[in-house]
Amino acid sequence: MKVLKWVGIVLGSLIGLALVAGVVLYFIGDGSVTASHADETFEASALGTADVERGRYLVEDLIGCSGCHGDDLSGVADLMFEFEGQASPMGVLPAPNLTPNGVGGNMDTDGWVRALRHGVGNDGRGLVIMPSGGFATLSGDDLASIIAYLESLPPAGEPVGGRSISTMGKVALGAGLFPDEYKLAQGVEQVEVPRAATAEYGAYLAGITCFDCFFDLSDWSEEDFRRMVSEGVLPDGSAVDPANPDDNPWENVEEVDIDAMWAYVEAEYGG
Repeated sequence: MKVLKWVGIVLGSLIGLALVAGVVLYFIGDGSVTASHADETFEASALGTADVERGRYLVEDLIGCSGCHGDDLSGVADLMFEFEGQASPMGVLPAPNLTPNGVGGNMDTDGWVRALRHGVGNDGRGLVIMPSGGFATLSGDDLASIIAYLESLPPAGEPVGGRSISTMGKVALGAGLFPDEYKLAQGVEQVEVPRAATAEYGAYLAGITCFDCFFDLSDWSEEDFRRMVSEGVLPDGSAVDPANPDDNPWENVEEVDIDAMWAYVEAEYGG
């Protein structure tokens, strides 16, 4: 009986600790999604020469913003539902309409900079999932070009609804299962590096596209890597995007960028 008593005490203690940890993580996550940064002052961002076509290439072909914001960037009502095909216990997490019919209609240059480089939406709250931690390194020319392209978008769709993150979602955010892009973006400096087939420029592309985040590239050959980019096929023959096997998100990436990416992979992973 004493053994059972001590087992009960241990289990009760563990459950109590788990509940306390859950409450702490909830409040951390809740603070991340509800805190207002509207009155914060951020370091000035360099804005270089804007090239709308360069901005289109970055948004559509290299970074692939349509993967979350929809083909015409008119937004997605619930990313979790879009990716999983069913409602998520994490809550509702929309990708805003970036055109003038959505948040684009209320954004000026400073607003785009705050969203892209600092992870702050036009409502002053920190953004979730939108990779501002990587975009914080955008060069002056690329940042200006992306903004110019976004400001050139024609109206499309309707405004999407707001986000509603559940208790479970806030616990997950507090535990770091979702990136807190506002925190990741703070104190990150812009990167200025010439566009060339170099590992240095490839590292810059890795930062803004995260092309090396999803696969273990350490044992890939150059042929494997180039096939993934040009055909959307992994070394084992499976599609990069199994849900859309005929869709290659990188099919229009230009050769100089592919060369730079591979130079970075070789330098970083010994490919």
